[in-house]
Amino acid sequence: MLNLFYLLFPVFAANMAPQVASRLGILPRLDRPIDFGKSIFSKRIFGQNKTFRGFAIGIFFAVIVSFLQYILDANRIIEIEKLSGLGEFLTFGFLSGFGGLAGDSIESFFKRQVGIKEGKPFIPFDQIDYILGFLFFTSFIVNWGWKEIIFALLCGALLNPIVNFLAYLFKIKKTYW
Repeated sequence: MLNLFYLLFPVFAANMAPQVASRLGILPRLDRPIDFGKSIFSKRIFGQNKTFRGFAIGIFFAVIVSFLQYILDANRIIEIEKLSGLGEFLTFGFLSGFGGLAGDSIESFFKRQVGIKEGKPFIPFDQIDYILGFLFFTSFIVNWGWKEIIFALLCGALLNPIVNFLAYLFKIKKTYW
């Protein structure tokens, strides 16, 4: 399970990177909502906080983390059993980032449709949405077992509130959830 926890690092990076990029004002031209401000049933599709910048930065950092994992694996420092070769690691990084952010965006869609305002909690989905997206998209190249799926969801559910609280303390996020 330690190896699986290590495999979650790219999606953890993808999940945190958009808030950091927003706080630092990185790529301001991409700070545009992915739903283009459109609505369905008189409610925003994803909301103002799901941006092209967030997707770009999140995927970029997931790929970088996965590339670093490849270097460690290739040098037999920390080996990953489920991946082999640079191409597979980079694909895994891309799918991790895209999947994590897609899962978060889908959860935002449902929040908007049930009337939960942006920035308000939607427990337990806020804690596991990105993990569900990660598991779905990475399953195209990794065969996840049930124990691994449950472990990944537990990691997301337990670590997400801790990381969010720390980000709030360091003024990266405006809310502690």
